[in-house]
Amino acid sequence: MPLAAVSKGASRITNRPTKLAGIDNRSTDGRRRRDLIRCYVSALGGPDKISPATMNDVTRAADLVALAEKKRAEGLRGVDIDLSDLIRLEGAADRAVRRLAIKPGQKPAGPTLQEYLAARYPAAAEADEA
Repeated sequence: MPLAAVSKGASRITNRPTKLAGIDNRSTDGRRRRDLIRCYVSALGGPDKISPATMNDVTRAADLVALAEKKRAEGLRGVDIDLSDLIRLEGAADRAVRRLAIKPGQKPAGPTLQEYLAARYPAAAEADEA
């Protein structure tokens, strides 16, 4: 395989943070990870406002939160888990999320639904006002 083909494939994977080698985004774990990434990116102002370093922090936080949730669910289902491992994992997830410095109640980037619909369908917005 030529070197150019390898580098293009590697950059394609690394430039899509919701994709992770070996993780199917159609699985429950993959969807949860993807949803967490999108939530954190939105709370930070959208994808065009995030640096690559911050994106690494976002994916790390999403991964740790998803793992902690999965481990906690296993314990609640009655699977024998080590509580100290769960506590350390949840602590690491909490620190990773706090590192993102997302303010509580911070609005996601973009217009509200009403603003979007008014911009998209101005005639309907005028009819609602009348």
